[in-house]
Amino acid sequence: MRIILKYSSVVILTIGLSIMLSQNTIAQSDTTGTAAKTDSIIQYLTPLEYAFMMHEETKFMLRVPVFGVGAELEVLPYVTLIGQAQLLVGDYYDYNTGFTAEARYYYGSKKKGVRNMSGNYVSLSFQHQSNFPSNINADAKLFYTRWGMQRRFLGSGLIDLGVNLGYKKIDYYTSDENNSVGDERIFFQTTGTIGLGFVFNNEKTLNQDRLCPVVKCFERETFLLKINTLNLLSFQYSDMRKQSTISVNPQIGIEQKLFSSPFTIGANLKLNYNWIHSNSNKSFTSSYSELFGRIQARYYYNLKSRIQKGKSGNGLSANYISGGVYQGFTGLNDPLKLTDYGITFTTGIQRTFSEHLYFDVELGGAYEFKNSKGFLPYGALQVGIKF
Repeated sequence: MRIILKYSSVVILTIGLSIMLSQNTIAQSDTTGTAAKTDSIIQYLTPLEYAFMMHEETKFMLRVPVFGVGAELEVLPYVTLIGQAQLLVGDYYDYNTGFTAEARYYYGSKKKGVRNMSGNYVSLSFQHQSNFPSNINADAKLFYTRWGMQRRFLGSGLIDLGVNLGYKKIDYYTSDENNSVGDERIFFQTTGTIGLGFVFNNEKTLNQDRLCPVVKCFERETFLLKINTLNLLSFQYSDMRKQSTISVNPQIGIEQKLFSSPFTIGANLKLNYNWIHSNSNKSFTSSYSELFGRIQARYYYNLKSRIQKGKSGNGLSANYISGGVYQGFTGLNDPLKLTDYGITFTTGIQRTFSEHLYFDVELGGAYEFKNSKGFLPYGALQVGIKF
């Protein structure tokens, strides 16, 4: 088992690279009749399916998730291989970098008869995670199966949500890398990411009239209630610590447009609750909680141009700059106590589409006053349900 774990990443990468090289020319061919077939499919799609690019056959996609880059290649009908490197911001165990190799089967696309990388899937995955250099480094290898929903949207958008179940092996190193402590875990977690998916040799442009029911060309939104569905739930059992951990991370927000201006005011509340139970000789149960609240003002600077181009008709689906104030609270088996507060300054992209869907990507910085940490990087990623 240790030998397999040690060399599994090399084996997976070697096999994946060999298949990608051998299939490269195939992925560029077989375009005869594609245009006619696509036109035939389009007329039967709903506006949302059309926005999710379910009419466009795809054999290669360059993936650019937030904080990452990768590629997806079809190697058999409805079967793809993925290689992806990504910065893992906000992971519970504070891993900072990750590389993922994954084999997927798009059973949802097979039912529709279109090989488009935009459907429901099951997969087998391997991920390697590691810290940036520090006094104590951690190196983790994850082997898991995944059920997920990937959607390409509006040409080059990409959303990938899923549920993972698998095995994790962690090695903790001190400054002397010859000394390490190992831990093995089983885990269950909900995950997701958003970003860009670039498909090449695409000769068609989307029909904006068909997209109107999705992007709400003529419907003006002035208020949103947003529920983020990313990373809602996770479970881990540590063999070394004989310890079970359940984490719940709900996040809710509201946003109100100020009259007919491109300005809005909003608030977000995020809870990270962890329930911990140990079955060791010193059996115990404890909980650890974090609560983060922020009030934020936004200016949607390209809203007018998007409306003029027919890309949106509402006032809450555009690019923005923002400023806000926040407070953070923590508690260990005790009531929550104030731990930090500060200000944020960010830029971001928010899109609302269909009746109850939205995503929001935000990057920038924060200045923390309470613990004198000064300037810090700040980022937030949301994909969820709106009302």
